[in-house]
Formats: sequence, structure tokens, C-alpha cells
Amino acid sequence: MKLKKIITMGLSVMMAVSAMSVSAFAEDIPPYSEVDTTLATQENPVKYIDEATGVTVTIYDPNISVTLTNHKAEELLPFALTLPMADSVYIKKSDLYRVGNRGKTFTLDVNGSLDIAVTSFSGGSQYNISLNEMKGSSPSIEDDAVKAVLENIDTNISYLLNGLNTSGTFYCRFSTWGTPGNASYHVRHS
Repeated sequence: MKLKKIITMGLSVMMAVSAMSVSAFAEDIPPYSEVDTTLATQENPVKYIDEATGVTVTIYDPNISVTLTNHKAEELLPFALTLPMADSVYIKKSDLYRVGNRGKTFTLDVNGSLDIAVTSFSGGSQYNISLNEMKGSSPSIEDDAVKAVLENIDTNISYLLNGLNTSGTFYCRFSTWGTPGNASYHVRHS
């Protein structure tokens, strides 16, 4: 008798679930025009889709805004360079926590904007990046503050992170949902 009840309940649950639309399970990410990034916190980040590029942006710092630009890295806008940095990194497959390989650390001592671009990528056509602020003496996933995360960036898109209003030591983490590979990138501050 118990087995019959369990089977009946299981079938009821399966029918109820199959009646729900698939979109009920999908993450519904609003466009930028429908969010207020000034409400973002470490505990309650604001996530949106950039309508022009399709990049998913998650903001953890209410002072930061992101501007995505469709142009090749070699066609970047002129910058008053106070921090020109170029390096290479292996962009690995993203893990469950979206953590990728870390790039070099860099220190900012004035407020301003960061221009970050992957200038070449031997892997897939898209990558993910996070900007992190170091809170200790060395980078730590557990202790550092994530400022912003951008997902599904095409390799021909450069982006500006505006509103960095704190001095500190920062670094980027790179990952991909697709094919991993070597990449070159640059960070410039104005």
C-alpha cells in the first residue's frame, strides 16, 4: 500500500512539473534599461544583459558601471595612460563557481576608469572576466571583493569599467564556457 502511494505521489509531481513552462526554470535576466545598478551590493549584486552586445553583466559595487564597445582591440580609444599593462593568461574552462585563471595584479591610487580588452584568444570566440579587489596580502577567492563580472564577451568587444572610487590592488580572472586557450590582454587606467 505504501509503495502505491509513493508511486502515485511521484507521478503527480512529475505531471505538475511537466505542466510548468520551461521558462519557469530558466534564469530571467533583465536588460540594462530595467535595472538600477546603484542598488548593487556584495550580498545582492545586480545582473543584467547588455542589449547591444548580449554580454551578461553582474555588478557588485554600486559605484561601478560598465560600457561595452564593439571594436577590435587594436582600434582602442586613446587613453591617458597611468597604468598601461599587457600580459598573457591561459583562459580555462569555467568551473561551477565561474572562477578562472588570475591575471597580474595592479594597483590603482586614483579614481577613474579601466579599459580592459582581450587582444587575442586561441580558444573559443567568447570569454568571461571578473574584476576583483584584493583584501589581503595575496589574491584569495574567499577573501577578495568581486567588483564586476562579465560573461559571454566576444573577442572583438572592449569594455570600460567606470566608477572605481577606491584605491587598492586589483586583478582580473578569466574563464570561458567554450574552448580554453591562451590569450593576451591589456588593462589601462584613466
